[in-house]
Amino acid sequence: MLIHLKNDGIRVVEPVMRNDSSYILELNAIEGKRFGILFHAVEGEEGLPTDLIQERFGSYVAEIHNSLDKITSPINRWHLDTASFIDKSMAYLMRYSTMYAFDYQFLFDVASETKKMIETRFPKTMPEYGLCHGDLYSGNVRMDSSGNLTVFDFDLCGYGWRAYDISLFICSFGLGVDAAAMDIRERKKEVFLNGYLKNRNLSEVEIHSIYLFAPFRRLFNIGSLYAFFAESWGHDIFFRNVEEEITLLKDWVNVYKF
Repeated sequence: MLIHLKNDGIRVVEPVMRNDSSYILELNAIEGKRFGILFHAVEGEEGLPTDLIQERFGSYVAEIHNSLDKITSPINRWHLDTASFIDKSMAYLMRYSTMYAFDYQFLFDVASETKKMIETRFPKTMPEYGLCHGDLYSGNVRMDSSGNLTVFDFDLCGYGWRAYDISLFICSFGLGVDAAAMDIRERKKEVFLNGYLKNRNLSEVEIHSIYLFAPFRRLFNIGSLYAFFAESWGHDIFFRNVEEEITLLKDWVNVYKF
């Protein structure tokens, strides 16, 4: 997928070809076979500080989506859908229900409503659904001294809704929902879409449902990413992250009504 984007003239992180013309390195670790890839360094600074750069980022993301639509042969990647992000995440989280007194009822209510709304509004067909980066926030993009943007960290890439893909940059969940944060978020949405819509169309449903994908992603974080952290980094960081996410999510759903 990365090689396709590069050959289509899209600036993305590039894998380094090995001497035998392959890219994937196999490593024999204690736990079994592991795999590694070396990437070229991505030059530039983190962050998209101005309206002009954020609008340019919108155009750039649209170019990525347009290019990915040209891939006609199926790629063996997961689906960033309600089954993966909501059903599996909630099931995984319940492994800890006898250990931590999280507000599970709240999470299940949000999960049920979010799933219903997404499945009602969005088909799993192109152009709404297709290959996505999966983690398009400002930390995964660099801008060089000439203003060129390069996206990296395609770990979560797979088939998903393009409205979800662009929501990751627009929603800025950690800002909260006070008046200042909401103004910042609306401005980001406006300037990003100004750029995106120059190169790719979005339906009115997609535009008006962007904020719906914030709880969609937060449920995945809570039930999959943070639950995985509990097994690899320890339960303390898992507990603190989930508690913080639930607090922010309660504020979010009270303001951004479904």
